[in-house]
Amino acid sequence: ATVAVAGMALATAPTSAETLKMGVRNLPPGQGNPYSGRGIPHVFVWTTFFDNLTVLGEGGVVQPGLADSWSVSDDKMTWTFKLKTGVTFHNGAPLNAAAIKATFDWLQSEAGSTTVIGKNLASVVASASVVNDTTVAITTKTPNPIAPREFVAVHIVEPGAWKDLGVEGFAKQ
Repeated sequence: ATVAVAGMALATAPTSAETLKMGVRNLPPGQGNPYSGRGIPHVFVWTTFFDNLTVLGEGGVVQPGLADSWSVSDDKMTWTFKLKTGVTFHNGAPLNAAAIKATFDWLQSEAGSTTVIGKNLASVVASASVVNDTTVAITTKTPNPIAPREFVAVHIVEPGAWKDLGVEGFAKQ
């Protein structure tokens, strides 16, 4: 049996413990580049393959994703995220604060700032820094009480694969 969700069909049970087959009407124009667009079909495809620091739960309430918890500085400009432990990427590389920082750094780079997500973050994020292996701090340009909601759109990629394959190569993997 299959379940249809807004143009997407999901098998109710994977064909094996390691395989999940998913059908979509069409792929996003950026294929596997999670920063090239928002909306449908992007959200269905990329949220299947990539995780975020925060996610939207029922009623639009921001909930932990890759972050276990977060706090904000008194000036409402530095958000400190404690990451879940034991999480790995598709290639076995561990999730750590350096991977989160690398994602935000790329989105602020010349190439990243031309993407839909990079453009959205340009007016929000000043910098990301590694506090320790499981803690990352993201500083906003102005006080931003809804920063965790803004980060729902930032899919975290494994920085080694992103760098080695390049954007187009990564998108085609």
